[in-house]
Amino acid sequence: MRVGIGILMAAMLASCHGAPAPAAQIEADAGSSMPRGHAFDLTSARTGLEYVVLVSEPVDPLPAGAKAPVVYVTDGDWYFGMATDAVRQQKLQGAMGPTYVVAIAYARATSDMVYSRREHELVHKPFKGENGVMGGGGEDFLLFVTEQVRPLVEGRFPIDKNRAVLAGQSLGGLFATNVLLSKPESFYGYLIGSPSLWADPSLLAASRNFTRGEGHRVYVGVGGGESPPTRGYARSLAEALSARSTGLAVESAELARYSHMTMQGAWFAAGLRYLLPKAGAY
Repeated sequence: MRVGIGILMAAMLASCHGAPAPAAQIEADAGSSMPRGHAFDLTSARTGLEYVVLVSEPVDPLPAGAKAPVVYVTDGDWYFGMATDAVRQQKLQGAMGPTYVVAIAYARATSDMVYSRREHELVHKPFKGENGVMGGGGEDFLLFVTEQVRPLVEGRFPIDKNRAVLAGQSLGGLFATNVLLSKPESFYGYLIGSPSLWADPSLLAASRNFTRGEGHRVYVGVGGGESPPTRGYARSLAEALSARSTGLAVESAELARYSHMTMQGAWFAAGLRYLLPKAGAY
């Protein structure tokens, strides 16, 4: 069943904050309200949880035999439209080439369900939060993305597997940081916005000892109007990842005046220009 993007966005704006399928399944492309967009129902083979995988193609069809990079975006209920607009605008401005966007959203989403699911799935290590124990589902969610979502997308669209970027903000930024440090081979690039490292401060220590980043690129962005702890965590992470011993190519920025709730388009567009520049454009 397709979930309308407008409904998903309305669910997010309404708040500041089914039975599992017996097996993994992919239903026929249900379409999307996004031009040249698609929506696929997909059930996790490990957890039985249901998702909607949203895909936007480049506006102009690719030449025969050509392939394009792809950005996998967490919190797809909120960021699919933003991410698609950003890559298409960067293409129009000549800063990027054609790029696919894949966003993981939730089936039959409500605002409470979105917040509950993301607090579990975007955090690897369980911890006690304001609403009780949070986290613990990060590894299962990563396997869903790498073992089910990526094969689905790569089997249907001309994707350049060697130029796949993982993007996330807030808890999504925490998730991307965790994937980078634990399984860097999962993606070519990591677009990390305002990472919620307060939920797992141990990642800062892990970043200082990280040495497996050869061939990978990372962008870390945070708003200049965010809380001092959030800015401090982001700066510390960027400094650790920038060490020569990591092997990573890293760029970071503190974007003046942006708060945690106004950062979305800014960090995403700035980071993509670094991670996926068009040849000769950077």
